Amino acid sequence: MEYNQFVPIAAEVVIEIDTKADLRKFSSPIDYFVENTEDLLQAGVKKVIWLFTKVKKIWLEEKGKDWRMKNWNEDIEVIEGIIIYVQKMLEESK
Repeated sequence: MEYNQFVPIAAEVVIEIDTKADLRKFSSPIDYFVENTEDLLQAGVKKVIWLFTKVKKIWLEEKGKDWRMKNWNEDIEVIEGIIIYVQKMLEESK
């Protein structure tokens, strides 16, 4: 298998952390995040979670649902019964 290709089975959830990707081909960074998210959902991923470190926001997208933005101090359900608290995790890692 070559790198930069999707595996044949889609993940349930993909967690992305803001990137240092080459954004020159996009008119704005948001275009990159939206396109990447839509590609993942079309490939069969059920939920995409973006963590934006500079603004301390979490962007959630689930197939067939409205996109949501949350703060780092709010809980995030990754999959049913699995909840993460980004702010608490970061505080505990110091």
